[in-house]
Amino acid sequence: LCFLLYANSLNNVFISDDIPAIVKNPLISQPLRYWSNPACLLNSFNYLMGGYNPFIYHLTNIILHTLNTLLVFFFLSLFFKAESSFLGACLFAVHPIHTEAVTWISGKPYTITSLFILIVYLLYYYSTSPKNNRRINLARYLLCLFIFSYYMIAHISSYFIFPFFLILSDITFNRWRKTWKLWLPFLGILVLRVSLAINTISERISFVAKEMGGDVIRTNPIFNLTYSFFSHMGLLLWPARLTLYHEPAVITSFALRVGIISLVLLIISLPFIFKKTKELFFGIGIFVLFLAPTYSPVMVSWLVAERYLYFPSIILSIFLAFFYERMLVNLRPASKEQAKFKKFFAESGLALVIFIMGSLAVRTVARNE
Repeated sequence: LCFLLYANSLNNVFISDDIPAIVKNPLISQPLRYWSNPACLLNSFNYLMGGYNPFIYHLTNIILHTLNTLLVFFFLSLFFKAESSFLGACLFAVHPIHTEAVTWISGKPYTITSLFILIVYLLYYYSTSPKNNRRINLARYLLCLFIFSYYMIAHISSYFIFPFFLILSDITFNRWRKTWKLWLPFLGILVLRVSLAINTISERISFVAKEMGGDVIRTNPIFNLTYSFFSHMGLLLWPARLTLYHEPAVITSFALRVGIISLVLLIISLPFIFKKTKELFFGIGIFVLFLAPTYSPVMVSWLVAERYLYFPSIILSIFLAFFYERMLVNLRPASKEQAKFKKFFAESGLALVIFIMGSLAVRTVARNE
């Protein structure tokens, strides 16, 4: 499915940031220089395999998206049955919000970050699995800690959220009493890495300020959270106006007030969601957590970018798997007539899901152009 949808991107050319990163990069032929940066390392290997032929770079991105889709299936399988997880993974595969990260060669860091997040999370989960109540699988835990540490060397953007992702997961699914001590090494590595990256963060702030017109930009984090949350959610639910650049922020004061009120209502409802449907609470938490850089009172990122949604878009896969399983599969009919209705309801629901996915797939193919 991933290869079919992105096949028409294979002959696309280098655009935008691809030019300085690949075409005008004199070090592109030296992969050892990039041992700590997987995205640049892959670009270097792509150069050694195909020179400046964009085909091999695009093919690599599609392979990364395919691997992520497979990992999303295994991730969803931790919480849902196979059929529901399969549908959720298919939604992740076809959603057009991913075209910026997959079709744009320079979107590779976002697919790779997602790959590392999913691999490390799955390793962590299985090393502390509820089925293994007596002891932690130390080998798996140390492996996931090593992989996390390696990727932290080059990536402190949205990846720095990862330890809080583990905390969110363990608290949501009531595993924290067993695992809270295991958070400490992740948090320690994070603190060390951030302390060593003060200059890098300052350079990033200066870069964003320059791109936006000059001085360092200080903004209201409540506005940022509201605008980022609803703008990104809107792009997920109705991916019609996709573009490489969504700045500057445009919103009326009335819309901002409505957004803030809606966000407050969502926050108030979170304890109820947590109590009744932990999977949905977890999905909302992922979405909010991994967009955290956009809420910063000092701008370190754009407020809205489609590539930022590559991993947080998993919220839709979680919601689809949850509602498909609870509403369509697990209904318990009390009579033969109800059984017939359940079958009709389930088949109609599945048909609707397939229709929506088909529409999103067409949008993805068109967006690749």
